[in-house]
Amino acid sequence: MDHYIDWEYYNSHFPKLTEEEFDVALAGAEAKVDVLTHFRAQTATGYKLEQVKAAVANLINAMADQNSVGAGSGIASVSNDGYSESYSNVTKEQADAELRSVCFQWLSGTGLMGCL
Repeated sequence: MDHYIDWEYYNSHFPKLTEEEFDVALAGAEAKVDVLTHFRAQTATGYKLEQVKAAVANLINAMADQNSVGAGSGIASVSNDGYSESYSNVTKEQADAELRSVCFQWLSGTGLMGCL
């Protein structure tokens, strides 16, 4: 299977990461779309394919945001030699729900996630 998007598409529409970071994140975002659409995205054409591309790009960005703050890691606070920070503890389930929501935002109305 070809990729849903390439660097040129991502960089011209939803740029946030470097090309190297994009290359690392692409497979995870595509896998998430495939799972959430029960692989229906692989046969998308026309406007549905354009929505799939946008969903993948936005999932890449959302996953990068989650990784940057440790979402789903279970870490709620950090202390280092007298300096401490506390963060909202986001569970893996909450992080997954956020990614599902991002995907649904772009694929709603296409029937690819199982509903119109």
